[in-house]
Amino acid sequence: MLEENMPTLSIMYTQSVITMDERKSETSDQQSVVNDSDDTSMSESNNYGNPENEEEELDKKSNTQENFNILLPRMNVQEKIIICLDLCADLHGSDPFRFGDGTKLSTLNMLKRIVQMFLFCKMTIDTKHEYALMALHRNGASWITHFTDTPSDITNTMATLKSMPQPPECDMSCVFDKIAEIIALPHVSDVSVELPSHIYRVIMLYARTNCRPILGTNCGSAKALTLSPYFFFDLIYVHEPLNDVNKDTCQSIFNDLCTELCLPTSYVFNVGRNPTKLHDCMAKLLAHPLQRPLQEDADYKLLPEEHSN
Repeated sequence: MLEENMPTLSIMYTQSVITMDERKSETSDQQSVVNDSDDTSMSESNNYGNPENEEEELDKKSNTQENFNILLPRMNVQEKIIICLDLCADLHGSDPFRFGDGTKLSTLNMLKRIVQMFLFCKMTIDTKHEYALMALHRNGASWITHFTDTPSDITNTMATLKSMPQPPECDMSCVFDKIAEIIALPHVSDVSVELPSHIYRVIMLYARTNCRPILGTNCGSAKALTLSPYFFFDLIYVHEPLNDVNKDTCQSIFNDLCTELCLPTSYVFNVGRNPTKLHDCMAKLLAHPLQRPLQEDADYKLLPEEHSN
């Protein structure tokens, strides 16, 4: 069956923002739009599936995912969602997120906020989904909370996590290695007819403006996971407001994240210090991966119909 209440996801998410933070009125939230020129300066198009000079393995991954996306039944099977939270968010005088009422939040606290709202909104849509928490830290990645159908298990643990110093590079291979150690991907004989018992989705919140992600070419776990039709990977890259000094670096990091980690079925966003846009991006990830269109085909705008005379 289809997930219920899908047309009202953005409304539900907005109401959650208001309910979970009583210090802010609805008017304040509407006024919280920050004039971040960087939000439109970096490309968000999902065209990383076919970059020039793409290696044979990436071609195989791209074609496999696109073919499976056409064949898979559009059904609301159980999701097992892995939140990968970056603990090495920008520190040492980095710009905070500013709300319309004057409230300021650090990057890590802002990420915790949107994860909390995402989990409770997702549970409202369907209670059968499960969630796990991974931390991306200075020396790699680690499991924090294993799969649970109780979002408070995640949020209570997440509240205790602290920021860490940021290294010059981030090895993403350990993320896929850790995931491959725990999960068991479902197998069916005919993907176009049979339903899997569940699917897996990683939502990575990467928040390092100057730290390059690296995925080794021999990362077997990444290849095995991304070739499965039941493994999905979404990404939000949160960075400092763009300027003449960091723009090229941020663009390069965003390109690397898209090319190395993301799939044709991925939803990928980049956000500066705009709290409204960050909430909007997280709300777009509420949709079930088997029921949403490709990101390049998604349209969240209402346009007036043209009436012929």
